[in-house]
Amino acid sequence: MDYTVTFATLCEMVALAYKRFLTSPGSPHSMTDTELFAKIDARLKKISLAATRELEHMTREALVDELIFLDPIGSIKGDWAHSVMAIGY
Repeated sequence: MDYTVTFATLCEMVALAYKRFLTSPGSPHSMTDTELFAKIDARLKKISLAATRELEHMTREALVDELIFLDPIGSIKGDWAHSVMAIGY
């Protein structure tokens, strides 16, 4: 899944950026740097939340597909598919 690898890489890069920002030597950060960092952080949280929701949805769809594959008659489809997709929503 390229989507999950891309998301994991984004999270690693964000963690490295936070670490460098917080441990950078030199003069203390000005208020504008802190405000800019807070704005970037808020936007990244929105992006990561949307990506996490999409990843959860893809995982649920894959689980339903597997359950349907395991039960070729389709008796699971009505009960399990609805239950699995409804979790968390």
